[in-house]
Amino acid sequence: MSRCLINPAKGFSAVPCGAVGETPKPLAAPNSSKVQTFTRPSRRAPLQLSGEFSVDELLGLTFVDRPVDFLGRQDIIGEGTSTVIAAREKGGKSTLTRHLCHGWATEGRKVVYFTEEFSRMWQRQLEALEIPRGVGHFQVVEGLDKTPAALLQRAQRGPEDIVVVDTATWLLGMSLASRDDVVTGLKPWVSLCKTGKTVIILAHLTKKGELAGSHAFGAGVDGIITYSEAPGDADLRIVNLKSRTLVETFAIRKTGSAFSLEAAPNEQILTAVQKEVDEVLPVDPKEALTWEEVAAKTGFKEGKTRKILRELVEFRLAADITGNLGSGGRGNAAKYIRLESEET
Repeated sequence: MSRCLINPAKGFSAVPCGAVGETPKPLAAPNSSKVQTFTRPSRRAPLQLSGEFSVDELLGLTFVDRPVDFLGRQDIIGEGTSTVIAAREKGGKSTLTRHLCHGWATEGRKVVYFTEEFSRMWQRQLEALEIPRGVGHFQVVEGLDKTPAALLQRAQRGPEDIVVVDTATWLLGMSLASRDDVVTGLKPWVSLCKTGKTVIILAHLTKKGELAGSHAFGAGVDGIITYSEAPGDADLRIVNLKSRTLVETFAIRKTGSAFSLEAAPNEQILTAVQKEVDEVLPVDPKEALTWEEVAAKTGFKEGKTRKILRELVEFRLAADITGNLGSGGRGNAAKYIRLESEET
């Protein structure tokens, strides 16, 4: 006869259990009228993880994609993917995105747009873009008075297949400088793509033309579109696209309320003052100039000189050889040179 170990904490000890394979009989606990039963644990079925596929299964999947039109192109934003559209403050990214949303809604898609702006400003912008009534399913959700969790829940439960967040800085409730914050805050929004939703997040560029925040921000999405002003042409924007399937540079021109694609200009178009600063910059790093020296040569004041130098660095026409750009303090003064064109 074998013996079964019963939990001593409940007042039991080793007791006769019968032959192996026999079902133990109910035993009464000492000083208790209650009856306890001993049940053998059943074998668990193999663990199946949601979203786990073999290569053969993946190759056998069938997806029915509707093109997500981007000013006439269908290869910029993929259905069921995540994309960041980034520009400098007031650089036009929201205006472009609202124009795209209008087109998507008109085509029959359902769009929800989470915004940091309120209804009065939205009405003015819709009128400026000449967006009429009756455009289809285009919902605008004011987000500043709502928690990121509430906005995410709205996105998850809503019927929309295109979700726009404008902007990450104001609505996602995370520090973009913190890698851990970015991963934690961005993950549930990117995960919406698993349900077939297309997610577009608007963000900002730094003075150097880079995506603001931790590198985890750009690494976590499927595509990044940077949208930068073209010098000397207020209506033209240079677009740099980098996605998991495509890397390309092109231009977008805004004419009134209309947008159109163009080839990127071969040469930067500079304003007169930008040209003047560009011409005084040396090519030889040994002769690099501080902003004070540039100001002395051009006669421009400090604010104007430093602004133009930053713009030339953004356009990749100039470079700070010290790495101190934006650090401040005369002891950390940046020194600038002109970058020669790679074209011969």
